[in-house]
Amino acid sequence: MPVEHELRLMLVNTLRKDLEHEDIPIICLALENVVGSWNEDLVPAIQTDLYDLLSHNSPHIRRRALHAYRSLSVQHKDLLSNIGQKVSSRCKDPVVEVAIAAVALCKYMVECEYPVPHAQEVINDLFITLTNAASYHPNFVCTILSALGSVGLFDTTIPSVLNLIRSSSDRGEYEILLGAFNVIGKVATERLLSAEPKSPVHHIRSLLISHNPNDVYLFLTCLEYLDPVLWAGTSTDIPAVLDGWEVERIMQLLDGPDQLIRKKTLGLLHRVDLNIVSACYSQIMQSIPRGLSIADLNERATRIHEILVVIADQDGEFYAKELLELTSRLEQGSLEGRIVLEVLVEAVLTHSRHSEFCLSYANALSTVLPGGVDFEIGSSTRLLSSLVDSKMVLSQTILVVMAALAVEQCGKLSIRPLDILEGFAARLQNSIRQFVGVFSIEVG
Repeated sequence: MPVEHELRLMLVNTLRKDLEHEDIPIICLALENVVGSWNEDLVPAIQTDLYDLLSHNSPHIRRRALHAYRSLSVQHKDLLSNIGQKVSSRCKDPVVEVAIAAVALCKYMVECEYPVPHAQEVINDLFITLTNAASYHPNFVCTILSALGSVGLFDTTIPSVLNLIRSSSDRGEYEILLGAFNVIGKVATERLLSAEPKSPVHHIRSLLISHNPNDVYLFLTCLEYLDPVLWAGTSTDIPAVLDGWEVERIMQLLDGPDQLIRKKTLGLLHRVDLNIVSACYSQIMQSIPRGLSIADLNERATRIHEILVVIADQDGEFYAKELLELTSRLEQGSLEGRIVLEVLVEAVLTHSRHSEFCLSYANALSTVLPGGVDFEIGSSTRLLSSLVDSKMVLSQTILVVMAALAVEQCGKLSIRPLDILEGFAARLQNSIRQFVGVFSIEVG
């Protein structure tokens, strides 16, 4: 609807009147509309009514009012400036659904640096009270755990989180287990060890030998949250938690069929010791056999590219240099000569675009990515520079990748578009000559 459309004002007035209505269903319906839609005229018209609804007698209205604040504050952060005390009170609401909405809003306000009085104390007390009860609402626990990651743990709360890890693992409450590990992972190692010398990893070791890939993935994710010092034996002061056969089991996951588990394992090993993944990469690059089918080459290319992504991290130039070498070696190992590995093309372009998305997201959050360099620009520049160099021998696979990157990145690179076009033209001429020569020999 256009900004100046007269129906916009009518809609705002209707919502305002409905929020002042006596019937609870009408107010709830109006709040649902506020949560699901936004325009710049709405906030000043309903701000006072929305604030009052945070204290309404109906829990259905209180909950929706909290959601409305969360939704509207995406565009109007100032809305959060005067509701800190209300949100703090609603975190202790007797109706659990209202309290869940309040704790989620409290977490968001803390992250946006809007004050919530005694937020850390309120959330920590809520957690201890809830987990000490005979029974608890799982969604409420997960919401509080998420909030604890933002407001911070008191030292007195750490034992309660560790106990929750043990109990949730025994009961198979894996969403809670994951949330608890996420919170514990944000606690300094010294604080954690002073609260409990025994590593929380002891409580999840059974997941590693499960036949369910979801359990194995959960195990790896929990380890990923923790400092490797706490479980990997990288410090002489803290013994390793896992036995030798368990470490061997983790290494075997690198050869497993599940791609997500392989990637998670690579990332975990890279955190433990950079040399482990680098050694795997060097070994697999040196052992590419000749005479492979396209299917076998695609499978091998996928595995090697997964390792390369972890090693390269945010270094686009290193990634591009190794990619040139990888595609060249794979093409040499083909039964069919110069081929295009479509699976590798897709993997490279997906990774490149994902890196661009991460950079845009980080810029939006004013966050500096590791390395501080635009990965996609660095890798694209390195690859297309090779295209311009007429002496460089390029595989068919990398030429397809370059064509896609040239279309997407041409205006952002320091390389002249004309040089890129001339590079492609020269490569195409050579390919045509080779094809004509092979065709002539076969006909003759």
